[in-house]
Amino acid sequence: MNELVDQLREERGGAFVPYVAPTYGGVNARLLALLQDPGPKTNADNHNGSGMLCIENADPTAERYKALLAGTGIDVCDIQAWNSFPWQPTTTVRRGHRTLTPTNEDVLHATDALARVVELLPRLRVVLLHGVQAKAAWPRLQLAYPELAAGVRVIDSWHPLAANPAYKSQAQVEKYSREIEESFTMAARHLRDPRQMFHDTSITPAPADAGTDEPPATNDQASRARWRIVTRKLGDLRDRYAARSSDEPAPTVQQQSEGPPANNPPPSVRQTDHTGADGTAVTEQTVVETPPADHRPPPDDVPTSTPNDADFDREIEQYRIAEEALLARRRDLAARMDECRGSRERLEDYQQLSEDDRGLAARLADLGRAKRTYLKQRDLAADWAKRNGVSTDSRAFRGSIVTIEYSDGELDTFVLTERDTDTEYETVSHESGFGQSLKLVQVGDTVDLVNSQQARVTAIQPGFRISTPTR
Repeated sequence: MNELVDQLREERGGAFVPYVAPTYGGVNARLLALLQDPGPKTNADNHNGSGMLCIENADPTAERYKALLAGTGIDVCDIQAWNSFPWQPTTTVRRGHRTLTPTNEDVLHATDALARVVELLPRLRVVLLHGVQAKAAWPRLQLAYPELAAGVRVIDSWHPLAANPAYKSQAQVEKYSREIEESFTMAARHLRDPRQMFHDTSITPAPADAGTDEPPATNDQASRARWRIVTRKLGDLRDRYAARSSDEPAPTVQQQSEGPPANNPPPSVRQTDHTGADGTAVTEQTVVETPPADHRPPPDDVPTSTPNDADFDREIEQYRIAEEALLARRRDLAARMDECRGSRERLEDYQQLSEDDRGLAARLADLGRAKRTYLKQRDLAADWAKRNGVSTDSRAFRGSIVTIEYSDGELDTFVLTERDTDTEYETVSHESGFGQSLKLVQVGDTVDLVNSQQARVTAIQPGFRISTPTR
């Protein structure tokens, strides 16, 4: 791994790329922790900097990550940390945190570097995507190098410090903390699965044209998916042997009738006793699926057409885009779950996909609740504006796009919202400490920042328009 780091430094003209701490698993790692970019404490030139990616670094991210690993029982020797951008791309520091503005060249070279890292991880089984940049980096790898990403369990997560109360509401802090912990728990459970633990380090994946009974000879990453199937077959053989040893028939998954697969829990075993034609007792055992649990988001009891009909509402449009993205992912999961039906070898895949779908259903429910809260608060803001003869264009409300100017003359633009992401701007929770300081501000007002400094509001773009502009 560190030889690769030396190569990247040379190729990038001496750009700083942190080394990898020897405490990590390196080429033997089964879990790849993909974050954003090198933090200040990875640079030895900085105060208390180590020069390495390490969970012992003197920074909050490393401290939080170490606690998450310990809490879920994941051994640091089983993971390898890496960054979506191994070197420092173009960034700006605003509101106390860095904002990445990578160039197309940064993205291209970072994707190539990630591919070279994955090539060095023949035992890779799980990747944890921490944050927006990581969630964008892995799909780029899947598109450019599909053979490298084959057979790897992908788990979405957040940056370990995403639950920052300075810019997030209390509800968001609790949500992010819960989802981060759940992602680590999910990764730990996958790594402990016997079929994932069954790995002989002296055996590497076989080439695609090799027979199933031939020992693999080369470390061919393109065969990872096939190798996983082989290990599952071996696990299935062990199950059948154990069942035969106990004089019980081994269960098989029967083909189910057509129907929506989403949210189905893992299959259960049904046992039936009856008397055969010769009068002897016969026991039949089959694996059947229990009725699917309903994880659909609750219906929207607040219509988008409210007593205060908006001339336009960008926030509702953003909620629609976010909902459609999650629904598209659920449809993709449903199609993949259909492919797994009726196959004993793909039972593990089915369970994982079902677990992913339940997570997406929960996110849809959270999004629906946030949208209903927004509509309610939007109408209250519109009523306040009408009573006071104020335009909803002139003040900062939920959904407003606010631009502030720092003391150094630099500008920063963001949207006040409870959504996780936006298609154009950074997001700041309206319920956070910083968000509350922006409540009802006008252009020209001064606001306090979390670092005890101040900034001036230079522009406000309305997120919705209801009242006729007056003042």
